Amino acid sequence: MLTVAPAFAADLARRAPTPYSGGPIAVTDWTGLYLGGHVGWGWAETGYFGTVTDWSLHQDTNGFLGGGQVGLNYQMDNWVVGLEADITATDLSGGTSDPAVPDSRFDAGINWLATLTARAGYDFSGVLVYAKGGVAFADQDLTWTAGGESATADTRRTGWTAGGGVEVALSPTWSARLDYAYMDFGADDTVFTGSVAPFTLAVDQEVQALKLGVNYRFAPVPPVPPASRPY
Repeated sequence: MLTVAPAFAADLARRAPTPYSGGPIAVTDWTGLYLGGHVGWGWAETGYFGTVTDWSLHQDTNGFLGGGQVGLNYQMDNWVVGLEADITATDLSGGTSDPAVPDSRFDAGINWLATLTARAGYDFSGVLVYAKGGVAFADQDLTWTAGGESATADTRRTGWTAGGGVEVALSPTWSARLDYAYMDFGADDTVFTGSVAPFTLAVDQEVQALKLGVNYRFAPVPPVPPASRPY
């Protein structure tokens, strides 16, 4: 009895292991490099202005678009900042006639758009609401026809862009988003050449794009809680 009692008391004094009681581990971490693709619809307004006469003409075009994006995010608590570059092929094309010149027509088409933007947003438990702004580029074809005459201008435009969107985490690495961008390329003097004498018009270009996209993020592996310890 003298030898069994101390051993029994020692067993009673032992504590049960304490489970890990650290804070919750975040399910979504937007930090990291990501790649993705998008599809959508675009609207464009093209304005033509005479450089020596008080003449102007406007046309609206719309069409499908699709492309890809690459970016880098960094998350600080719930705030997320980053950079993104994208390129988009478009079917934005259309034309309009000039009431002042019989049988005349202007056609405009945008082959592709590209942007380089800075983003800033706030994470609402896996839902990232963000705003963005930066520089935009466009490749544009312009054609004028009247009777049997024609003239064309192929231009590369540079402007600015602003917009925003909502991105929803589908898993630790996949997300889906709805993105809106407004692009303004200003009015540039554009020279038309062809079967007639070259002439110059100031061409103003604005574009709006609404895109549905998905991203795959090469995110860091989330931390693993330490094993339970008996102290």
